[in-house]
Amino acid sequence: MAEALVLERNYEKAIYATLLQEGNIKERKEEGYCLHPMKAIKSGFGAGDYPFLLLETKHYDPGQHRFEPGTPAIVQVPGEKEKTLNGTVSHVQGREVKLSLHADEIPDWTFENDLALEMVFDNRVFEEMMRALSTAINTEDKSLMHKLSVIYDGTEAGRGPGQIATPTTGLNQSQREATESALAASEIAVVHGPPGTGKTTTLTAICRALLQEEGKIHVCAPSNAATDNLAEMLARQGLRVVRIGNPARMDESLTRLTIESLIREEPDFKLADNFKRQALEHAKLAGRYVRNFGPEQKAERAMHRNEFKTLVKQARDIESYLVEKCINRAQVVASTLTSANHFHIKNTRFQTVLIDEAGQATDPAILMALLKADKFILAGDPFQLPPTVKSPEAEKSGLSVTMLDRLTGRPDVSRMLTEQYRMNKSIMQFSNMRFYQSKLTAHPSVAEHRLAPEEVPLEVIDTAGCGMEESAAEQNESKYNQGEAQLVRTRLEELADSFPEATIGVISPYKEQVRLLKETLSSNPKLTVDTIDAFQGRERDVVILSLVRSNEASQIGFLKDYRRMNVALTRSRKKLIVIGDSATLGNDEFYNSFFAFAESEGLYRSGWEFPV
Repeated sequence: MAEALVLERNYEKAIYATLLQEGNIKERKEEGYCLHPMKAIKSGFGAGDYPFLLLETKHYDPGQHRFEPGTPAIVQVPGEKEKTLNGTVSHVQGREVKLSLHADEIPDWTFENDLALEMVFDNRVFEEMMRALSTAINTEDKSLMHKLSVIYDGTEAGRGPGQIATPTTGLNQSQREATESALAASEIAVVHGPPGTGKTTTLTAICRALLQEEGKIHVCAPSNAATDNLAEMLARQGLRVVRIGNPARMDESLTRLTIESLIREEPDFKLADNFKRQALEHAKLAGRYVRNFGPEQKAERAMHRNEFKTLVKQARDIESYLVEKCINRAQVVASTLTSANHFHIKNTRFQTVLIDEAGQATDPAILMALLKADKFILAGDPFQLPPTVKSPEAEKSGLSVTMLDRLTGRPDVSRMLTEQYRMNKSIMQFSNMRFYQSKLTAHPSVAEHRLAPEEVPLEVIDTAGCGMEESAAEQNESKYNQGEAQLVRTRLEELADSFPEATIGVISPYKEQVRLLKETLSSNPKLTVDTIDAFQGRERDVVILSLVRSNEASQIGFLKDYRRMNVALTRSRKKLIVIGDSATLGNDEFYNSFFAFAESEGLYRSGWEFPV
């Protein structure tokens, strides 16, 4: 696994090296890894007292670059390496990008020059994962060795005495069983939550029950979005939640839960804030331009720099005390897996860590959190999206095989939630048969719900023979299908006219098709257009899925990842419409089975029915 992680790091590093070192700035701009020229239009201090720069460019249309919140980046004057600042993109809107800086002050040169914003390779996450792997490989801790043996050798997991009372209110039978299993486990438990089965409800019950016996628990997820959802969910239950991590990477609605926000509510914070303001004044005086610079001016500058350092240390000492106070008071500490060893909680050990969306995390990432607790609970679904592994060699070496894959279905640790509360049973049924051994049932409240009595829940529009061939974007080879986009528009307009109150999601596996759909479809507050990957965890009354692929060679690319299709097929509540070319897709056994199922159980239509 350590070797596979090195392969992944080197692969990703090579991509950046090629683009950022060997390529010129024009090539980087064309690939979307660089924005230039940019102007700094505003500066200040944002979440966590990180200084920020607001940058603007007039030379790009929105969406023509790869920058998004959480992207590591540098801002620099091209050709002048000494004029470089590191940071993290915290906000992107139109032609403006907000960069949270890893610095104490903002130099004057940022407002005096045309700037370039460049994406950079972030090695810190890989270093943290490698440290966790090294600890696991070299451990002499018998408890950890036993956990690793349970995970990788199939050793039976231990069970505790089960003294924590299992909550029953608001839980169905399978949710109670999963909760009971998690509470009774002495080391490892898995909650397998297929789409719509109330995983969130179950995790909330587990956390509340654990807190009867434990002072504090650690909850994690692979992504900031999933961590934010988990933190918000638990905070709504009245639990005292602290969100740890870089505020620039979090949803702005979660600011109130961040450690940076919580310490601001403490009386002593004003003193630390005052020290910081004084420090900034000394920093400005130390950096002030002087025409005649002699010994007296040099001594004065040194004095201001020393005052700056002293005041910053005093402010940070106060803040460290306030951080410790807030964490000690919290019931739930929430972080991403990569922030599990964040400096705020580096020396904090937990009895239990709960990891949500564990199917999207590699084992080295999970180990970072696992090493900080006596017991861990994994939650997720191994039949939805896998972790992102970019290196083909690393994937062949098993890096994409997750801990959830290894443990799901094992009777000593795993329990599956079996009643779903999202989909009409006809929408549920294909995934149920294909992925869940027909163990899922639809709750009576949703089993028959639909847009209208006459509206069939599952509809397939077959574009075979309609001349709707796919195309590929020049810049990135991402596929799109103009004919399907027009067909989506036609069907969407029909639905919007007939059911104006219905929420609708339009999704596709390809980013270029999503871009085209956003251009083609008129804006509507009840309409969401996005990739399948971005839609995991979301749901809508109606979902229209555009599969895009249509070619004579029957090539379907990464549609071969059937877990992605499972996500796509399980997002809708009342109606699912799938648009695709059976002549191209039908040569694959999975899609052939789906088209056959749709023809027998739903409404099977030809693309010829829709003038485009």
